[in-house]
Amino acid sequence: MQSWMFLSSFEKMRVKTLHDYDVACLMHMENMVMGIAFGTAVSVFRNSRIHGYKGNYNHIKYEDIVNENPREFPVSDNRFTQVDAEKFSKIPGTPVAYWIQDNIRELFSSKTIKDYSISDGQNKTGNNDRFMRSWWEVKKEFIGENKWVLCARGGAYRKWYGNIKEVIDWSISARNHYRKDRVARIIPEHIWYKEGFTWSRITSYKPSYRIQRDDMLFEMTGLVLFWNDNVPRYYILGLLNSIVSEYLLQIITQVMTIQIRDVQAIPVLFDHNYSKAVEILVNENISISNKDWDSFENSWEFEKSPLFCGEKSLSKAYANYKKNTNDHFVKLKSNEEELNRVFIDIYGLSDELTAEVADKDVTVARIYDTKEEIPDSMKGNNYVLTREDVVKSLISYAVGCMFGRYSLDEPGLICAGGEFDPSKYETYHPDEDAIIPICDDEYFEDDIVDRFCAWLSAAFGKENFMDNLL
Repeated sequence: MQSWMFLSSFEKMRVKTLHDYDVACLMHMENMVMGIAFGTAVSVFRNSRIHGYKGNYNHIKYEDIVNENPREFPVSDNRFTQVDAEKFSKIPGTPVAYWIQDNIRELFSSKTIKDYSISDGQNKTGNNDRFMRSWWEVKKEFIGENKWVLCARGGAYRKWYGNIKEVIDWSISARNHYRKDRVARIIPEHIWYKEGFTWSRITSYKPSYRIQRDDMLFEMTGLVLFWNDNVPRYYILGLLNSIVSEYLLQIITQVMTIQIRDVQAIPVLFDHNYSKAVEILVNENISISNKDWDSFENSWEFEKSPLFCGEKSLSKAYANYKKNTNDHFVKLKSNEEELNRVFIDIYGLSDELTAEVADKDVTVARIYDTKEEIPDSMKGNNYVLTREDVVKSLISYAVGCMFGRYSLDEPGLICAGGEFDPSKYETYHPDEDAIIPICDDEYFEDDIVDRFCAWLSAAFGKENFMDNLL
């Protein structure tokens, strides 16, 4: 496996091997080339060590495979000859980064993210089934510093903000358990409720970094680094979510597990001519991503369906929502491409990288009327929606109102267990017995169809009922 070339757990072996032997030839096959999700390396070592010895390296990418075979061998574009393995040691961790030029290697002599951040390990509960929950499994009043606390746990590819779904039991009894359990671990108090940035430890795609809020904790699947004092944090977050960071991280490691030490090894070049512009772009990206995340019910801070925008016509409300959502998509993509241009210029990587961001890599919603309208460029984007998806979300919100989870009179989560306050439901009253039949015919007066019709009239006006229903 390629693991020995990059993983920190192989660093001692890697350093000793490269010190004692010459790499005569290495064929590096990246993920999926051999039909498995991990990369493979075939290595030939000379049983000697000659100072300045230069070996040959061949790289086979997944796109080089045609009918389960390389399109040519060796692949001429990916052949690196006369590479001195002694230069690998200039990069933190001594990864076998055979493909980079000397000017890129010199970037790693700069300060790195480690110089601007702190870490003190990860939380480990020892029993996630007992001590971790999705936030909607817990009573609202129990979420906070007293019992259950929002917790970063990695998640899908998403930049800037989001993936806030879980809570961790942070009660005194739970913390005492973590301290006593030999498998578990509790983080030191100086990094409780501290702002930083988080990412998924294991990813099958690209890394993506998000804000770690100061009312959150974290668990070992969602790794976190915290800012040092007086650090231009949004400049660094902009760097991390740029193509430059992605490129540099591929030099440090090419495995699917991205450890803290890997991110800490990314070099940081500050250019004060760009710092203000970067901060503005990153702030805007966080704001767009935050608003997008909170427009769906799986957000702890969801307030109401985004179709409630002052319009009584659902068709107009949908048109407004679609326009605003797609405008945000375009703006976020434009901002990310501008950040790429800035950091490519700062790092002098114009010969290696381009600023373009693929549509499928923009991690906020984009809406099309039908599935047939979704272009190939959006295939693989986890956030693409259709009008059908938007309508389903509205119906889901309506059902929440039927059960009293939401109210047309107040934003946010109203009742999810605990005491029920009927005074919070003036415009539309929830079902009294909290039983809503779903039937294929008209058997009950208060089945879900009648309930939805009543809700639609209350939410958007009786005078617009028929138009909205159609």
